[in-house]
Amino acid sequence: MSLTSELANPSSPLAHYLTKRFPHRGAIADTYAAAVRDAPTVTPAAGGGYPWALVGSAFGHRLGFAFAADPPYAALLGATQLTDTEQVAHLAAAQFATARMLADGDVHRAGYVRVVVGDRCLLLPSADDAPELDAAQWAAPDPTVQPHLELFAQLAERVQGPLPPGRPRPERAAEQPLLAECWWLACYEALYRSGRCPQLTSALGRLGPAATAEALRQLTPKAVGEDLRRLTVALAERGYDQLAVLGGPVTVAPLFVQHWAEGDLVLGGTLVEVKVAKQPLPLRDEWLNQLLGYVLLDRGDWYGLRQVAVFLGRQARLVAWPLPELLPSLTGDPLVTLAELRAEFHELLEQVWANDPRFPFHHLWATRTQPPWRPPLSANDVAEARVARVLAQTTVPLTQPTPPRSRRPTEPSEGGRAARIRDRLARLLERPARHA
Repeated sequence: MSLTSELANPSSPLAHYLTKRFPHRGAIADTYAAAVRDAPTVTPAAGGGYPWALVGSAFGHRLGFAFAADPPYAALLGATQLTDTEQVAHLAAAQFATARMLADGDVHRAGYVRVVVGDRCLLLPSADDAPELDAAQWAAPDPTVQPHLELFAQLAERVQGPLPPGRPRPERAAEQPLLAECWWLACYEALYRSGRCPQLTSALGRLGPAATAEALRQLTPKAVGEDLRRLTVALAERGYDQLAVLGGPVTVAPLFVQHWAEGDLVLGGTLVEVKVAKQPLPLRDEWLNQLLGYVLLDRGDWYGLRQVAVFLGRQARLVAWPLPELLPSLTGDPLVTLAELRAEFHELLEQVWANDPRFPFHHLWATRTQPPWRPPLSANDVAEARVARVLAQTTVPLTQPTPPRSRRPTEPSEGGRAARIRDRLARLLERPARHA
């Protein structure tokens, strides 16, 4: 279950609310059509069975890395479905400077936080694990983890080294491996969101024990690699300036409700949804409902949203609408306020899912917090200079972990999640290694 799946269902109370509450869409659709009608379209030389959705997701990752070098959290969660523990997510997140910065520069804490916006983060439940579980998480990874970790580590090195955030440089040698990695990130993410990705599982099955990051990159479909390259050229030449002018702070994959609602990009006060569509016209109701749903979910105004936009990847065209103009136009009410609409939406959520344990109300904005091991930071602490200083620090080798810091209880809690993870890791470390 997710917000997008709810909105795709016409009988959903959420879809019904957004359609009825925001019925006046003609003028918005007209301005959108006028903005994109003359835009050239990048199309692949591909026949039937082309993985359009996965390519769109892969391009979304490449666009995100043009603005921030954050861990690709959804892909990391997908990778954990191919291993016995969450170890790969911890080890991979620690490769990214933004995660280490929020963990006060401590590589052993970087896997316990998710960058949300600016210097704020979501503290993961596993941050309460006992100290010896820290040591197990940071032990030398077994062979089932290695090929996935290697891919994420090389990705992190690439987007923090030769291809840092900024205008893409398609002519650079590092660009093609990055695009191949973005393809596999899209596959990992699909595994996380839908529970299956035949492209990924088939590739790993073909490689068997010989699976490495380079071998996986080599299995990127040729047509996909060329399509992604052409999309990146269009982004560099025509799209990047339209997005960059929106300013900062930057949040890639903004989180509205954990495991339920996650957007594409926030630049300054603009929420941007990236759509990689062959046919951009007309403006689709589901796109507009998706933007409205995310805006209404941010009841705490964490992202300071003042505008929404659609970026069309195949047309390299941005279309934006300021919320003070959009909301009165869509509702037909010149006095309507964003706060009023957010309150209505949350009341509806509570009415529909109050007794449904699948809906993660406990992961709404009210529980977002700073990690307990660092003092509060200013809103500008993700400045480029600080990231550069963190990158200059020596990272602890993953195969030689230092003892965990002693800011937690010295004895593990009995039973519950800690015991389950302890037992699972013990079985993993005791048995002979197996291959993915």
